[in-house]
Amino acid sequence: MSGKLSQIDVSLIVVVLASLTYFCPTLDAQSQCATSGSADLTLNAGSGSPVPMNRLSSFTFTNDSDVLVRVIDINPFAFKCSVTTSSQAYQETGISSFLGLIGGVANVGASTPNAAPTTAPAPPKPATGAPASPRSFTAHGVTHSAPPNACVDAYLYGVHNEVVSLQNDRDSINGSFQTTLVNEQATLQQFENAVPNLRSQNSCANTVASAQALESSNPFAIANVNGLDLGSAIDQLALQGQSLLSRLTTGTDACKADLASIIDEDSAFLTALVHGSTSQPAAVDRWRSQLSQLNDVNKQLASAKTSIGAVLQSRQNFTIDTSIHGHQEAVKLTVSCTPVAVLQVTVSSGTSTPPPAPQSATPPAASGANPWSRTFSFGAGPRFVLAGGIVVSPLAQITFSTSANPAASGSGSTAPANIVVNQQKSSTRILPIAMLHGRWWDQLPAKQWMSFFPNYVSFGVTAKSSDNKGTNIEYLFGPSWAFAERQLFFTAGAYAGQQQRLGGSLSVGQATSLSAANLPISQTTVWKVGFAITWAPAGK
Repeated sequence: MSGKLSQIDVSLIVVVLASLTYFCPTLDAQSQCATSGSADLTLNAGSGSPVPMNRLSSFTFTNDSDVLVRVIDINPFAFKCSVTTSSQAYQETGISSFLGLIGGVANVGASTPNAAPTTAPAPPKPATGAPASPRSFTAHGVTHSAPPNACVDAYLYGVHNEVVSLQNDRDSINGSFQTTLVNEQATLQQFENAVPNLRSQNSCANTVASAQALESSNPFAIANVNGLDLGSAIDQLALQGQSLLSRLTTGTDACKADLASIIDEDSAFLTALVHGSTSQPAAVDRWRSQLSQLNDVNKQLASAKTSIGAVLQSRQNFTIDTSIHGHQEAVKLTVSCTPVAVLQVTVSSGTSTPPPAPQSATPPAASGANPWSRTFSFGAGPRFVLAGGIVVSPLAQITFSTSANPAASGSGSTAPANIVVNQQKSSTRILPIAMLHGRWWDQLPAKQWMSFFPNYVSFGVTAKSSDNKGTNIEYLFGPSWAFAERQLFFTAGAYAGQQQRLGGSLSVGQATSLSAANLPISQTTVWKVGFAITWAPAGK
């Protein structure tokens, strides 16, 4: 088999790679902003303050139903949004309160600083003792004051010529730094403009597109020096300078006096290049520091791109779906967005770039960053409600007593002393009543026609004084209609009340020797229709 790929093999590889690219696309705005299914309630968080985009007819739902709340258009580079829920089961206190009221068992129940300035900085200053202008003595046809002899020519055409070469390398390094600084400023300016633009987006698609554009931006290029990377060029120049300085005056004993000024200048240049002084670091050390700062800025840019990429990987950063569920409970849902730190690149205040203008890493909270909260009710509140009000029934209210018999007032009269009379006689009863309403049908989801049908079964008690016979307990049973969020109830049913009956063949108007306290009166339970209107504070 040949070790070379045929044209068919290459074509096959291209097709496979193209297929992989097609079936494995990179994340885009469409995939990050896509939603699955329809939500019951959608909130837009593009401004940092969640705002409902649709209106629910009611926040009360049937028991065990699922409600999907969706928060869209989150800009995770400006705000971090979260959804929290807390639930509280309905407290069924109606029965225990009712039993306590009537004397039964009580209490039964449960309960970057922006990057550098726009103007290009000045190039690094040349090392002390290494003048930027061309030297007078170059040994390449340039006249000098040293007398022409073998010793002088050996220095000028040898060691001194190497010094001149290092000076040229120094100038090349300074030029590379200048080019790199211009590249850095352009990249930082682009970053400075892109970050506010990214943070200002208020739609998912635009946010993703802006983030991907920033993520795909390239770091600034660090210029080469004669085909070497800048760090290697500095190291090479440092080694050459060290070597040259150590043998600078070798073989110049015969002409040292003639070359004194040139040797002094060369020595000063090499010393400033590789050793420096107590007050001025060596040129190579300052270059390395500048290069380190440039690399640090590039690392920060790469880190910012990495953080953007990490945010882009999760759809949850742009759209939050929350499903809430409940049974006989209230679920409070809160959506809140808080500002996040600005993407930034810090430029050190060295000689590579001027110090940037100060800026807070965390911006002040946006004026519109207000949370949104609402309570979702599952089931129409507690099933049992204690209410108080009045009951009206057409059950006659009659009591008996006696009065003096006028016929018995004469002397020698044998007529009975008293006459039976009605002490009280009315055709209706209006009394205060306490009622326990028990819901058997939630009427959810609410429909207009449902309001015509009662969804509570009620039982009420009231007390009526019977004057000479004490106090009677009376009752009302029947269905009830609830109004005003289960705070007002209307009941129509059967009313059971006590009514007095005369015994002993007595009747009203009949003379009797019995006193009112001794009349043969009995209590009889009588059933009539009854109507009640009761009120329950807060529907509990």
